[in-house]
Amino acid sequence: MSNVGLADAACALDAMAAGNNPNRAELMSGALALNMIIDPRTASTDLQLAASGLDIQALYGAVYLNEVGRRHAGKLAEAVRELLAAR
Repeated sequence: MSNVGLADAACALDAMAAGNNPNRAELMSGALALNMIIDPRTASTDLQLAASGLDIQALYGAVYLNEVGRRHAGKLAEAVRELLAAR
């Protein structure tokens, strides 16, 4: 599998961290990639939260994130980038 989906997940989370709505294609691609790649039994909590957050954003559209939520989205984007670098 290509790493493009993981890069899309990181971009979507970065957009959420900036307080913007992520690109719909990146959002869907990123959510799908994370859900296919990570194993819920062994994946870190950050990666599981990133997958869940992208799923929620994809299903329900624009989700408001306060400052704490945006900071956390940035942390999750970093966790996805670390997974991407390790692959």
